[in-house]
Amino acid sequence: MLLENLGTDELDGTISAETVENSNMVTLMADAPTAEEARAILDAAMTVYPQVARFVLGSIEFHLLDDIETPTEPYNVWSVPKIVLVGGVGGLFLASMIVCLMALFNNTVKTTEDMEKITSVEYLGALPTVHQKARKNSNAARYISALDPRSTHGFRESVRALDARLRTTLQEHEAKALLVTSSAAGEGRSTVAINLAEQLAQSGKRVLLVDMDLRGQKDAKLLGCSGGMSAEDVLNIKDQKEIRFVRKLKSRGFYFWGGKKPAEKPVRTLNSKPLRKILDTFRERVDYIILDTPPCGVYQDAAILADWADAILFVIRYDQVTTSDVSSALSLLDNRKASVLGYIFNDYPQTSGSYGYGYGRYGYGKYGYGSYGSKYTELPEEEVVEYDPTLNPV
Repeated sequence: MLLENLGTDELDGTISAETVENSNMVTLMADAPTAEEARAILDAAMTVYPQVARFVLGSIEFHLLDDIETPTEPYNVWSVPKIVLVGGVGGLFLASMIVCLMALFNNTVKTTEDMEKITSVEYLGALPTVHQKARKNSNAARYISALDPRSTHGFRESVRALDARLRTTLQEHEAKALLVTSSAAGEGRSTVAINLAEQLAQSGKRVLLVDMDLRGQKDAKLLGCSGGMSAEDVLNIKDQKEIRFVRKLKSRGFYFWGGKKPAEKPVRTLNSKPLRKILDTFRERVDYIILDTPPCGVYQDAAILADWADAILFVIRYDQVTTSDVSSALSLLDNRKASVLGYIFNDYPQTSGSYGYGYGRYGYGKYGYGSYGSKYTELPEEEVVEYDPTLNPV
């Protein structure tokens, strides 16, 4: 009867009735998406109700006590406190679920136990997280040096401990050409390579640092000695009698070979016999050669050079790469001439009450640095070491 009165086949809403206890009064209520639709349902109900009630109550006289009014707002609007309460509880629940899911699926490498699950490579130490202030000079050196008196005691001691541990390991394996790599970009390979070169040079060793990231060539800028010639630049020069491409950085004590522009054909350069001849020559002239290479999990460059080098140091940035990334990268270095001597953690966070020198867990307080200005500009002529013309590749 209600649908017939409304002239529709389907009621877009609900209608209900309640009797008032111990009285002959009835309350009609209608719910609908809009106020106008609810009003139409109630108007139709008032018309047909006496006919419907006749089947139960018999003939009655129906009196309307309260006039029907179109509501100005929904009756079930939540109050502000209720919204805040429900929203807060829902937000906490959602946040806890997200945290639980992140913890469940987060398989990044953070501990030595994580590494023990995927490899037997030896743990050599960790470098702590160091916070730097923004530098006004955009051309300033952008790596943290253990030789800088402004660096923290914790960082300096960690680098020295790593140097001592690594030097002992290199001597045990009679290795002098060390390749530094990682599984992904941004894990701090260059910072580690430069600091190791500095520490070895401080001990009186003749050390050559080679920027073998031919796709990037950023070590020269990090060291504050812009310019120079990359391996590809050297091999492309026909007349090499007057060539000079190795510079000694007296402020740091080691020799450096690196350019400023990316190579066009890095793989061909790395596989070239003239490059191997140059590197073999340096193997005879210096005590240690450190090769700063691209991440082996991204490019094949490190794997190519691993067939020439003697040993490999693998850098892992704390909580940045997954165990599968590290495992895949290490597998690419299998069956090479150079073996992976060990791995180190970089950017290791502070932990209360823990302190070590390359052998245990590391944790240091938060340290701030002053503004870093580059006092190492283009090196003067006396700090550039000329490569012996008789040893240039043909």
